[in-house]
Amino acid sequence: MKKTFSVLACIMALFLCVSGASAANWPAKNITVLVPLAAGGNTDGLARGLIVPALEKAFGVKALVKNVPGGALTLGAAEVANSKPDGYTLMVAPLGPVVLQTQLRTLPYGKDAFAPIYFIANSPSFLIATKDVPSSFDAMIADAKANPGKYVYGSTGPGTVPHINLIALCKQYGVEMKHVPDRSGAEVMKSMASGTTHFFADAGMYIPRYDLQGLVIFSDERHPDFPNIPSAKEIGSDQRFSVWNALYAPAGTPAEILDKIYDACKDLSKDPEAQKFVSGMGAHFIDMTRAEFTDFVNAEYDKFGGIIKEAGIKLE
Repeated sequence: MKKTFSVLACIMALFLCVSGASAANWPAKNITVLVPLAAGGNTDGLARGLIVPALEKAFGVKALVKNVPGGALTLGAAEVANSKPDGYTLMVAPLGPVVLQTQLRTLPYGKDAFAPIYFIANSPSFLIATKDVPSSFDAMIADAKANPGKYVYGSTGPGTVPHINLIALCKQYGVEMKHVPDRSGAEVMKSMASGTTHFFADAGMYIPRYDLQGLVIFSDERHPDFPNIPSAKEIGSDQRFSVWNALYAPAGTPAEILDKIYDACKDLSKDPEAQKFVSGMGAHFIDMTRAEFTDFVNAEYDKFGGIIKEAGIKLE
């Protein structure tokens, strides 16, 4: 028995030494930053414009973006969840595949399959509409009620924040709309330009960039960049939504590596160029430590779990 214990202790010590050496020498090759969306849109832009340069500057290796769209962001997320936890495969994603999809459907991974590293940016959600939709929220609701099924709303996939946002809004106001999902915000914009989609709930940057109109911002206050768009509180809606993006690694990645990645990114919020870049996307930085971000993910999981349960949403 003592001999067996001694052998196991030696194996464990060897493993810890190898793991420590691996973390100390990391990175020794290029890093893959997977985005579970098609190219284009906020998430892809944040990965390419912020995270990739930060990693390359800090570590002197290439950081290569890999777009894996499909499955409402779950195909790419599953690939990351099943990747070797060695710090060479990371994911930049909105909350959908981690916080929402894991509560909406059966997946080959769960929320705890990821190690939260860095909260990148938060974008309050706006109800964005094409110019042929009534320009006031009340008039739009009245028209939608009078014409069930007339309007179509887009999303970046079933079970994503834009989808849940519109489901909750339609339920609150007794409105019937059709849902036509796309694979990214950029693709939703194409659908809106062609007239096949009328609404989208996402960052305000889409409004001026694609000559659209904003009917409401889903927060308590108006946005300083869009002072004429009323808040949800003003119109009497209880909907409060935002889309945040973050950087993750597969669960089990050594803490030393996670700390290195976090340290490479943590000062982005203090960089004037990075601030300008994020602001141009209708977003803003929120500084969190790794521990604070992990707690935040758990809190968001619980919050959206309540919304999902109340709305009776279940996807297969």
